[in-house]
Amino acid sequence: MPWNALGGFDAKPLRLRVVNQTYFKASPSWRSSDVDQSVSNLGVQIDYVVSPHWFLTGQGLAAYAGKAGAFMTGLVGVGSQWPVSQRWFVEGEALLGAAGGGGLAVGGGLVRQLNAGMGYRLSKSLSVMTTVGQVAALRGDFKAKVLGVSLGYQFTGFAEK
Repeated sequence: MPWNALGGFDAKPLRLRVVNQTYFKASPSWRSSDVDQSVSNLGVQIDYVVSPHWFLTGQGLAAYAGKAGAFMTGLVGVGSQWPVSQRWFVEGEALLGAAGGGGLAVGGGLVRQLNAGMGYRLSKSLSVMTTVGQVAALRGDFKAKVLGVSLGYQFTGFAEK
């Protein structure tokens, strides 16, 4: 494709994160068995940067440890990022979506999650971040504290004008 063909597209800043989130009991009946065991989840997040400080985000995670069987979650939301220094930044997110499986008491499956984190830019496109937060079912007993770590890669995607 010739370079001038890109004139029909807009550059869109995106970030892809590989994330590990561990859930810790915040409610005595948060799951049907093994209530004192944490649940570790692995997944990906994709962020669409809409302005220097705001982004839209989506995440998909699946449990890999903690005797949570086939627990999976998919959430979408909004986030904000603010620089602290040239390499350090703080970030917050609010997400809403679906979750189920693994004996976690998510009721009808609708969950919300709030996260706050601190990150460090390894390079212009690569960063690491740790987060703390809470995830809870809107109609169930599931409530957990969240500890997360992620590796992010910022890149430019293209969308047709």
